[in-house]
Amino acid sequence: YKKIMYTANRFFNDGLEKASVRDLSGAITSLRQCLKLNKNHIEARNLLGLIYYEMGDVVEALSQWVISINYQEKANIAADYINEVKNNPTKLENTNQDCQLKCHVKVITDMEQIINLFLQCPLTFI
Repeated sequence: YKKIMYTANRFFNDGLEKASVRDLSGAITSLRQCLKLNKNHIEARNLLGLIYYEMGDVVEALSQWVISINYQEKANIAADYINEVKNNPTKLENTNQDCQLKCHVKVITDMEQIINLFLQCPLTFI
């Protein structure tokens, strides 16, 4: 287990380093390797979302951030990223994925409402 986590962190560090020198494709490869080993690596998932966002793939960025929030709801900057996209209509209009993105934002909003309703319901055991 420790060896897997160590290797995942090495891939994350490699992805972070590549992103810092604008090797975005290389960063994506390293971050995806990290997430194969540790799907709960919040920082890797959020960084991957930022890279997709930077590359103009807003739908994939939102997908990564939603997954991130599902793994760690509290104290997760991904919520800020999602709100930034939802509250910035010029970004939504300027993307070539306009229709797909608007539908994705609606799905995210619906998912957030469903999750909130689910969390408010008491659990009953049969």
